Amino acid sequence: MKHNIRLRFFVILVAVMLCVAVAPGVAQDASEGTIIWGVKTEATGIDVQTNGQSPSRQLFNFVYEQLVDLDENLNVVPGLAESWEQLDDTTYRFHLRQGVRFSNGREMTADDVVTSFERIIDPELGSYILNTVPLQSVTKVDDYTVDIGIASPFGAFLSAITTEAASIIPGQEYLEGSFDPTVDMLGTGPFVLEEHLPDESWTFARNPHHWREGLPKADRVKVLIIPEDATMLAALRDGRINVARLESYDALDVLAQIPNAEAEVQAITHYWTLHLNSVHPDSPFADARIRQAINLAIDRQQISDLVFAGHEDIAVPAVSTAEPCDTSAMPLAQYDPDRARELIQEAGAEGLTFTLVGRGPSTPIAEVVQAQLAAVGLNPQIEVWDFAEGIQRIYGGFNPDEPGEPVASFGFNSSKSAPIFGYQNWAANWMTGVSTLAADEEYRGLVAQANSMNSGPDRSALFQRMCEMVYENASHLPILTKGHIIAHRSDLVTVKIQPVEAAGGDFLRFASEFTVLDAE
Repeated sequence: MKHNIRLRFFVILVAVMLCVAVAPGVAQDASEGTIIWGVKTEATGIDVQTNGQSPSRQLFNFVYEQLVDLDENLNVVPGLAESWEQLDDTTYRFHLRQGVRFSNGREMTADDVVTSFERIIDPELGSYILNTVPLQSVTKVDDYTVDIGIASPFGAFLSAITTEAASIIPGQEYLEGSFDPTVDMLGTGPFVLEEHLPDESWTFARNPHHWREGLPKADRVKVLIIPEDATMLAALRDGRINVARLESYDALDVLAQIPNAEAEVQAITHYWTLHLNSVHPDSPFADARIRQAINLAIDRQQISDLVFAGHEDIAVPAVSTAEPCDTSAMPLAQYDPDRARELIQEAGAEGLTFTLVGRGPSTPIAEVVQAQLAAVGLNPQIEVWDFAEGIQRIYGGFNPDEPGEPVASFGFNSSKSAPIFGYQNWAANWMTGVSTLAADEEYRGLVAQANSMNSGPDRSALFQRMCEMVYENASHLPILTKGHIIAHRSDLVTVKIQPVEAAGGDFLRFASEFTVLDAE
């Protein structure tokens, strides 16, 4: 099995070492002072306050900024607001920086913040931030002071509004109709959108009005869309790009043979999960014993070794550097194939056949899990579904009234910038088609209680109990963390890469500090 899984990546290595031709759509950029970044996927839209897809979000922070930001350790730090205070349990006051200008030269004021948050709060807009943050009101106090109200106490509020969906757009231009965030980009960030060639590239030029002194250091960022790993690595080798984001750890072997290529493994609070649709009328996973057996039968370390070259860690229900879950005393959180066989026998499920869906990069994981579940008496059959098709079939198009198909499938979960978001996701509304914890009153009550608390031993105890309940009853199971490889040519550009990212998509959070070495 290990040979079969890694053989597909060996092909990439051979292709890169033999590739000498410039691939179509990957042209050398001759401009001085240009960061040339390779990505695999085209953006799906540019409305910063509504588009939650990673390919789009990875572009937003070139142009847009939020009231508060995250540092390299995911601590909340000042952004467009230089300070803030909490007036009561549900009201926060923000004091804006003076002299901050949009890229069109107009100064940002409280009116822009009010218009931005009124748009975000509008349920007709459908901003994804409302799925986790109970935003309720925004009020102008004076030209540089704004109050934001939430419907109920929410301890992670500040972390929540660091997301791109909480970006500040130019309110005056939006209201008068000269700026449409669905077709253009205009913000206070370090760069301004200069050109977009669909399915080929995005070019961002320096914002001459940016408020951070001395930034950005580069004149431009050019984002090239390069879907194939082999082409991406060849472009990095030949200097046609100087920064790239890669997902396969086998790429590290290739990078080691490219002169001046360096790579950093960036941890993210994102992790693989196995979804077991237990609410479909014909689902075999309605029996908690079968769900627990599957969890106990999965050897996560073996998956990490075979698919991710041992780089990924075993995931817990909320991947976080703060208040981590301790699973050492949780029997259901351990790899125990003997107990898995006992539970399968108790449930009368020996030889149970079901569909195990692989989608894109999860297919190699499915191959390993298939063998592990077969070893305890189950009979999973792998089917590979297109990503978009899979979303529709597995989740019923996110329609709570549609049960989806009774399959096991791999997906993602995220703790974002605070552990509470990870625990919320196990009972999130959009997962009602597959989540047993969505209907668990105790679990939802614990989430609500933890939401109202700031960090401390009492909240950590709630997190610990929620973590335990995931292994006891959840219909989607934590598998492995999911990191990224950020590679660059050290002879072409100096970089600052944050060691951990909050799983949004801002893989180059500090791109404004990158220096192009041949820009002199």
